[in-house]
Order: sequence, then C-alpha cells, then structure tokens
Amino acid sequence: MQNKTGGAHLKTLVIALSDSTIRILPLNKQKPTIKLRGYTGTINALAVSHNNRFVVSAGSDGVVRTWRLDT
Repeated sequence: MQNKTGGAHLKTLVIALSDSTIRILPLNKQKPTIKLRGYTGTINALAVSHNNRFVVSAGSDGVVRTWRLDT
C-alpha cells in the first residue's frame, strides 16, 4: 500500500494459517488480533481492499468470502 507521500506503510498484517483460519494482526498492538473462521480446507488466496476495509479470501473447499474489517 502507498500513502499520500508515496512511501509504503503497513498497519495490519493479514495471514492464512494451516488451521484454515485467517488472522488479522494489527501492527500497532493497540487492537487485539482477530481470528476469522469459515473454511474446511486450505485457504488459497487473500486480498485486502485499497481502503483496508475488506479482505477477500478463497479456499480449496470452493468458498470465496468477503470479510468486512471495520465493524
């Protein structure tokens, strides 16, 4: 992601784990880690929206999910 000055910034790390969950890890440590569940198999893909409000994931079970992060 790019900020308005052109430098890279990262406030949140989104990872898929081998236990079929997604973790949202705030790097500022002021918010708790979020664990997202909803897959029965491997998570194959993750994408974060440009405004950091949504994560889209796709799993080997054929499920594609959109997760809203700002709620």
